[in-house]
Amino acid sequence: MAYSFNMKVAGESFAVSALYPQTERYCRNYLIDEPGTHYIEMTEQDIVKEREFFVQDAPGNDPSLSKAPGGFIENVALLRKIAEFFPAHRGMLVHGSAIAVDGKGYLFTALSGTGKSTHTALLRKLLGDRTQMVNDDKPIVRFAEDGIMICGTPWMGKHCIGNNVMVPLCGIFFLRQSPDNELKKIEAADALPLLMCQSYRPDNAEDLFATFDMVEEILNIVPMYDFGCNMDISAAELSSSVMK
Repeated sequence: MAYSFNMKVAGESFAVSALYPQTERYCRNYLIDEPGTHYIEMTEQDIVKEREFFVQDAPGNDPSLSKAPGGFIENVALLRKIAEFFPAHRGMLVHGSAIAVDGKGYLFTALSGTGKSTHTALLRKLLGDRTQMVNDDKPIVRFAEDGIMICGTPWMGKHCIGNNVMVPLCGIFFLRQSPDNELKKIEAADALPLLMCQSYRPDNAEDLFATFDMVEEILNIVPMYDFGCNMDISAAELSSSVMK
């Protein structure tokens, strides 16, 4: 049985044919009434392939992940198809916690466990109503008529924090843990490998090159910062000092 729905993510609309009802529920904040422009069909083959990815990526190749619920697996497989779609349409999926401050978007990115979500939580505590979470795990960067935008997606991480919004991307912070807070602007050449590491890299060579080109464009336009930070509110005071 197929479960069909229409959704809009980062300015593009999709008609999705899913195998599990959980997939539509997961995307509920992105559903639209009008027909989607781009068709995505989820298949049993997609589920099998994604299960293989899960086992391969798990510590020790944990085979128990092969028994994860089909609805959960399909949701991740749909994310992969969305990520594969965007490079040909001037967009790319990134790993990070994205927050808007006074309507301007800022991406905090690093390896998992570094403190991205903790820091954006500190910013929300410090700045209150001036902030709005865009996405706490898997936002999309999109090139649009209005410039480079950071966009919400249904895939918001374990805390499920985010909104269906698109805001101008005005800064990227590469986090690292440090007992003392320190912030410095970095050049594009230094930021290139850091941003590529936290961007989705498609299997298709043409789309991979398109992703690389977009990363280079972003680096030449958006301010980049090396950000050593601790878990104190003073860290948010420092990062917010360059949000103008």
